[in-house]
Amino acid sequence: MMLCSQTEYDFTTTKFCKEIIAKGSFGPVCNKLTCDQSAFLMDSLEIGKKKYIDLRCLLLSDVQLPGYNRLATHRSQICLTNDIFSVDREHRVGIAVSYKKLLTHTVNRILTASANEIPSASNPKKMRISDGLDGSGSHRVHKQAAHPNISTNVLFYSGLSLIKDNLNIIIDIPSTQGGTTTTGNVVRRCLIRKDDNDQDFLYWVLTVTPSEFKPHRIEIHTCLGAILRIYNSSRRVDTEELALVCSNIYQSILCAFPWANVSPTLHKLLARVPEIISMFNDGHGLENISEEGLEASNKYIRRYRDRLVRKLLFEENLKDVFV
Repeated sequence: MMLCSQTEYDFTTTKFCKEIIAKGSFGPVCNKLTCDQSAFLMDSLEIGKKKYIDLRCLLLSDVQLPGYNRLATHRSQICLTNDIFSVDREHRVGIAVSYKKLLTHTVNRILTASANEIPSASNPKKMRISDGLDGSGSHRVHKQAAHPNISTNVLFYSGLSLIKDNLNIIIDIPSTQGGTTTTGNVVRRCLIRKDDNDQDFLYWVLTVTPSEFKPHRIEIHTCLGAILRIYNSSRRVDTEELALVCSNIYQSILCAFPWANVSPTLHKLLARVPEIISMFNDGHGLENISEEGLEASNKYIRRYRDRLVRKLLFEENLKDVFV
């Protein structure tokens, strides 16, 4: 079985793999590698799941590597060690800490120690990790993907924490009912503007927003709330004026926050809503035929199909529901 071409990776020999593992200061390499050794090998070769599985099969007769699932579980933990936690050189005791908890602790330290320097930071956030009980395990550099700017990532994280603590609103967390906690009701609650003296969603977001971005943040937040209310109403809409507002907000996001990640949902809202209202609903807001309105109608449709329609044919069933 060929793993890949010789020009791409020259690790088709057991000797080469052992030479790479030796760089990790593991000491003598036996015929059965540990998870730390395998993780170091995988990161040194810069290979993913598929190539690791192929490599494991290729070296099976000479070196036994742990399964990928076991390796992935091991890589999701970080072992922090110190001489205090070491029984002796042969039997070390470490403390397992998840990446999420470590990132939480790291961000809190950044916010406490260098709060004034965060807005001026411009380099991508990187977190270098050395796992293994003796610190010589897999060395990995985790780069931030969604928010390339360190100030954006830290402010985003701290903003979510403030909102959760003060408004009891949980955003962008996996939900037990499927999807995430960012539902229509949550978004509506976040975009509702209260009096200037009230501590609403925007108030807490602005507390962690650098001063040069606050005017843009207020404008975007206010206009998004207005656009959503228009979109979910049933009134006649001036689509040309709405298209101009959506275009201006889109440009404000791209110009004021060039690192921002524009989600597909936000793109559809700002780029397609005026067109949909004008062409498909005779210039009126979508209200019940919007995506949220249709989802809210599911319970009624299920009740109709169960009790009030014919069940002889599928076509007749749907005709009785929608006609």
